[in-house]
Amino acid sequence: MKKKVSLLLCAFLLLLLALPAQAAEFDETYYRFNDFAGVVTEEQEKTLSEKAIGKIEELKTDFPVTVVDALPEDEDLIDYADRFYKKNQFGYGENLSGILLALDLNKKEFKIRYYGDAENISEEARSGLSALFIADCRDDTLSYYELFDRYYDNVFALAAAALPETVDKSDKADGMPYWYPDVTAGFRDFHGKNLPAVVDDAEIFTPEQIETLTQKILKMRSDYGVSYVAFTDDDNHGLLPEEYSSDFLHFHGYGVGDGYSAVVFYLSLDPEDRCWLTTSINSYEDIFTAGVTYDIDETVDADIRAGNYYEAFLKHADFCDALFQRLFVLPDWYPADYDPTAKEHPAVSMPDAPTALTRIVDNAGLFGDGETLRRCEEQLQILSEEYGCDLAVFTDDTVHTRSESDYALDFYRYSGYAKDGMLLMLIKTEDGVTWTEKKFGRCEEDYGKITFTRRVTLKPEEPDQSALLSKYTDTAGFLLRHGHLPVPPVEICILFAIGLLIGFRVGKRRLQKLKSTMILPAQASGAGYIRPGGIVIRNKTETLLYTSVSRTTKYKPKDDDTRSSSTPSRNGSTYTSGRSAGGSYSSGGRRF
Repeated sequence: MKKKVSLLLCAFLLLLLALPAQAAEFDETYYRFNDFAGVVTEEQEKTLSEKAIGKIEELKTDFPVTVVDALPEDEDLIDYADRFYKKNQFGYGENLSGILLALDLNKKEFKIRYYGDAENISEEARSGLSALFIADCRDDTLSYYELFDRYYDNVFALAAAALPETVDKSDKADGMPYWYPDVTAGFRDFHGKNLPAVVDDAEIFTPEQIETLTQKILKMRSDYGVSYVAFTDDDNHGLLPEEYSSDFLHFHGYGVGDGYSAVVFYLSLDPEDRCWLTTSINSYEDIFTAGVTYDIDETVDADIRAGNYYEAFLKHADFCDALFQRLFVLPDWYPADYDPTAKEHPAVSMPDAPTALTRIVDNAGLFGDGETLRRCEEQLQILSEEYGCDLAVFTDDTVHTRSESDYALDFYRYSGYAKDGMLLMLIKTEDGVTWTEKKFGRCEEDYGKITFTRRVTLKPEEPDQSALLSKYTDTAGFLLRHGHLPVPPVEICILFAIGLLIGFRVGKRRLQKLKSTMILPAQASGAGYIRPGGIVIRNKTETLLYTSVSRTTKYKPKDDDTRSSSTPSRNGSTYTSGRSAGGSYSSGGRRF
């Protein structure tokens, strides 16, 4: 009986001992440093594992390392690292956050993988960690143990820098928000570090919603290298919401590049001024124009007015994701250093003579692959060589610039066509096909005022535009040969008939006038020329309709006035550009 009681007590004690491990945020039973290649001693392996485990709770991140002699030929190091991480149940917290180093000695290759919350670490910080590890690997004075010991020091520093700071969000003594600087005079833009993707000071989102929205925004930042943030507040602290959201960007240090460009979607729940705004600063002001912010307003309006704020923020992020993809994921013919946000781009050297480039680039698939396409390609090539100018036709289903005109210009000059030439661009959209004409150099001088739309008819609803391509090719050839567009016989007949009609009417009036002057006999005095019963003017007076004129001074904004420019509202949308305490901004949105 005593033996059974003892066994039960032992089992109970073992259960109690197991409970803390199950409640912990990570599993300590696995080594964090796994040396399958035998490059360190067992004691060193244990020491490195203990070093990693000791930092997991503090930094909310797991730090496993695996070293192998060689992998099977058909296995990729990344796949091996991910499988190793998952199989051994590494990771901290619900998101299984961690940073894993996998090293293949045979291929002299390594991969550093990021999981869970560690995926939020910036590309710049990741590159820095990799660069430090490469430098240590090349240091012949370091032993393997010292190499990995230094790696752990560096990865701990990286994880510590990525930890979110605890922020006291109480208003400052002067009544301004916690993030407002004490002195704004002389403020200069800067790049902040570890900036949150969502700042919910109005406390309208659940933790799960904040996490989902954060991941969506962080992916957008990573994919396109942009600065975007979602912001809510229930107090504008006496500022205009446009100024308040602009200052939020400037004073936090949001912004990318030397221009410190950024955009925020701001929801103001201030009882005195409830509104939503898309506020951009610096070069992003040229992206988020009045037209773009109006489209955004139409996208989120119904959800915000219905109180579905989270859904509105998701739609805003999706809209901006599509916009950034269009502007920042560029075709191969763009230069590698092309900056879509720059207002001016370096001049491009264009060849003097026609090139051997493809005459028809049909990215949108509007012309099929038939005889018409081949005939037009050959004809455009012959015309280009004969008249010393490049003729090109380009189609696409996406415009990667702020306007179709700019996109057509970019395609022609960055593709390498000659300085003299003509381009027809067709863009396929959900509503049909649009077109843009461009002429360059000598063609612009000679035919700049001639538009093909006078002779070529676009049928935007038709999926196959081969007929238009054929007509354009023939018309371009006629223009180059004769210096003008062809005139149809029917139009000639109509013009001739109109000329005859006008001439007949003018001639008839002139004849009647001549007859009326010819039948009047000479009179002895001037009174004889007055028709009996006619009007005789005896007195003449002048009466002014208005005897006084008043003028009202038109408002002219000052240089430092935040009302520097604005556009009229459309469906409740407003768009304003100006300066806040932090710097320049453009902001569009609606009150509700």
